[in-house]
Amino acid sequence: MGTPYEEAVKEKALLLLDKMIKDPKHGRAIKRAIHEVDPTTNFPELDVEREVVEPVRAELADVRKQMNGFGERMDKFLKAAEDTKAENDLASDLRDVQSKFHLTEDGLRKVMERMRDKNNPDAESAAAYVVSQIPRGSPAAATGASHLPQNFNLKSMLPGDDADARATALSKDPWGYFDAEVRAVLNEAA
Repeated sequence: MGTPYEEAVKEKALLLLDKMIKDPKHGRAIKRAIHEVDPTTNFPELDVEREVVEPVRAELADVRKQMNGFGERMDKFLKAAEDTKAENDLASDLRDVQSKFHLTEDGLRKVMERMRDKNNPDAESAAAYVVSQIPRGSPAAATGASHLPQNFNLKSMLPGDDADARATALSKDPWGYFDAEVRAVLNEAA
């Protein structure tokens, strides 16, 4: 035994150590520190932590690593699915504009070049531009019989000996003439 002062210091130290070990915030860290300094000390909660909690933590870390890998693979899969959908939509748009604007394969290639050059995903506007740039040919000159009003001869178009009478009837009442012709055709067919 020591002096009363030494005994009081020991008692104070034991009370402080007991208080620190039971502290909810710092108690576990203090118990670990004591166990590191003197491995023969036994704290049941630290044994449970070493035997149960640490393996669970290790397994949980492995699961987290697997989940991160799964998340990365899922992101790649979703990106690939999104890219495939975008490609399918673009192919559908290109087929639609090829049909709508009557484009050849060369014309469609020009549409895709225009889209790429202008960084414009709108296939229809690119197709409209490409079509507007195609030079238009002049219409072919009319040849053969002219059906312009000054050359129109209605009598020559109506068959039969009564062409004059039929031309007059047609010019006076076109609907009546049409009705009479339809009746005549139906009577002949009956």
